[in-house]
Amino acid sequence: MLWPMKKILPAVLFFIIVNVAGFLLLAPSSPLNVKKQVIYIAVAGPVSGAYSANGEEMRRGIGLYLDRIRRDSFFSDKKTELLIYDDRDRQTAIKIAAQIADENKVLLVIGHYGSAESVAAGTIYKKTGIPAITASATAESVTLENDWYFRTVPDNRFMGTFIANYMKKALDRTTVSMIWDDSEYGATLARNFKSEAVKLGFGIKNEWKIDTESREAKRQLKNIVGWLRSADDPGMIFCGAGAATGVDFSGALRYPGTDFPLIGADSFSTPAFISRFNALPREQESPGYYSEGIYAVAPFIPDMAGKRADDFREMFFKKYGAEPSWIAACYYDAVKVALEAVKRAEIAGQDLREDRRKVRDALARFDSPGVAVSGVAGDIYFDKDRNAVAPLVAGVWQKQMFLPAFRQYVNIADAGAPAKNTLSVSEPVYPVGELKIGKQVFSETQVVYAGIDINKIYNLNIAEGTYTADFFLWFRFQGSFDDSRIVFTNAVNPVRLDSPFVVSPAETKEEFIAGANVRVRSYRVIADFKNNFDAAFYPFDRQSVKICFRHADLPGTKLIYVPDLPSFPPAAYHKDGTGKASAQDAERASASRLTEPLSGWRIADTVLYQDSMEVPGSEPAAASYCRMVAVSHILRDSPTSLFFKNFFPLIAVFILLYAAYLIRPEKLSAAMLICAASLATAAGVHYSLRGTGFRMMTYTVYAGYISAGLATLVSVAADRMHRQNAAGKVRFLICGGKVLHIMLVCAVAVTVAWLYWQTQK
Repeated sequence: MLWPMKKILPAVLFFIIVNVAGFLLLAPSSPLNVKKQVIYIAVAGPVSGAYSANGEEMRRGIGLYLDRIRRDSFFSDKKTELLIYDDRDRQTAIKIAAQIADENKVLLVIGHYGSAESVAAGTIYKKTGIPAITASATAESVTLENDWYFRTVPDNRFMGTFIANYMKKALDRTTVSMIWDDSEYGATLARNFKSEAVKLGFGIKNEWKIDTESREAKRQLKNIVGWLRSADDPGMIFCGAGAATGVDFSGALRYPGTDFPLIGADSFSTPAFISRFNALPREQESPGYYSEGIYAVAPFIPDMAGKRADDFREMFFKKYGAEPSWIAACYYDAVKVALEAVKRAEIAGQDLREDRRKVRDALARFDSPGVAVSGVAGDIYFDKDRNAVAPLVAGVWQKQMFLPAFRQYVNIADAGAPAKNTLSVSEPVYPVGELKIGKQVFSETQVVYAGIDINKIYNLNIAEGTYTADFFLWFRFQGSFDDSRIVFTNAVNPVRLDSPFVVSPAETKEEFIAGANVRVRSYRVIADFKNNFDAAFYPFDRQSVKICFRHADLPGTKLIYVPDLPSFPPAAYHKDGTGKASAQDAERASASRLTEPLSGWRIADTVLYQDSMEVPGSEPAAASYCRMVAVSHILRDSPTSLFFKNFFPLIAVFILLYAAYLIRPEKLSAAMLICAASLATAAGVHYSLRGTGFRMMTYTVYAGYISAGLATLVSVAADRMHRQNAAGKVRFLICGGKVLHIMLVCAVAVTVAWLYWQTQK
């Protein structure tokens, strides 16, 4: 006697499941039993001690990239494991390097953080053939004559030269007092700075070297501060020292009634530098008291690096709940370069020493812009000494935030090729607006802080891709800036900026902040804009409402926009000296009353960032323009109710079609009536969707067509089998139809739910 079909099916399914599970667990070729190749990467940085904040930034940046690399197909069958080492000082670094060499499992090293530690450990890495990459140790000796060490940031030779040039050309300083510590970092930085300062004709008022290991270090600092306070004109103070010495010095130097101009190297732009002030009482009373106005340089400031950096900042903040420093960004890039070299090296995992050599050789092949690795801080490639060919960004501390200075230098050419108006390396004077360091040529670039505060958005037309925006626009800058040449690149009609707000009785119609030599202009703009909207996922669509502008005449080599931060609102919105609200406050309050929610929508977030755009027909050197972009991401109000309102006919279709399977086989006419009604309903919905771009609803209609066709076939087939008295086959066919129908409905439901989750989060 044959078993009933309803007993056979479970037995067959059980047999299949048992065999598949056995294969996955026992077969040598099973995906579960394939042993993944483990790539060990050593990370050497300060875990404890005075610079632990910098070490934490290292690990965060590296960890963020490793989160992304897991989605890379190349690493799907490999496991990347970090081995963290705490290199508090030079002796510890030597022990760490020896331990890494003895364990003989690390493929490469990321770090060390400090120059002295990197130089000491580098001797062992060179001897044992272990490639290492640092993104913070800047002394020349780290990579000099050590072809196993690479650096993804500029070295002290470049940094000292850059700072001297920046002081003279951007800050208009010609006298300087120098202080540095006796570390590998401080000594080489001071030597390179002084060499360039002498070429540029600086008057060096005084020089001090601090012995940080001596008990007399604090007394030395006290004597230096005393001399500076009594000097008539000490000039600008250059401090080539680590963050700890820099904090002690700048903290002792700052007292009421004094304002010594101070500039430091990249150590002055680190978390370890600014965080050490927080314990001081005056800093707690007035954040930024000790650091306000201090200049420094860094390989990276997020506000200067465009959309790529903005995306990195968003990822970093989502994971760690904090803003990234240049250390996090540069070590993110360092591990990216390292793993890109691992991919290109085609390591076999059999001979570790040979794999290390292949990785080193792959790193060395990143030697020109054409093969550079695209990083957050820029495109990374190495010179003959294995140093990254990259610029530095000048910044200034304001209210405990390290912000881009108003004058920058951007890389415009490789001086290895002939260029107009460039001088030889030995010439101490450079053409106006141009700077040459080694083989790199830089153009002086103005930085303009720009802000947009949207009052309201209305007349939104998704089909036409247009809307009206009412917003305040302001600029903060030094010197002169022709904002009459601003071009709104996505405006429906040309927009001309009218007169700025009258912020004082002065006829200039702009505020002048005397202490910082900064001008502020503010405008109110009401205009129509356009954007490409995509309603594919209606009603769960997420739209972007943009306002974009650039300068009509000044390319990115002459003008860079920086998003103005909420901490620095336009001066036009400040209260006047009497403490009363100015006329502009009243106008802003009036505008605020005009603000109203966008009908049928809600604003999820608003971001302001700069990027670049190519302008067709421009000269090659001027083709790329810096553009400021304000984006408001908007979501529909009550998307769930909109979903049920618009999808109700399709939901009814799926319910009706399931009911067709419940009708007795001999009632074919009733089943056909349901299928015909469902097809007609789906066709009506499909017709109404013409030209709307609602692809999700359209695909759901297609699912309705498939479901109706399936129900029709099953009903007709069941009727024929019933006429042949094949009751078992009829039950099996109807059961299969129900399962397929439910699976199709579930697929549609899961897809819709996933799209809802993706667009609403």
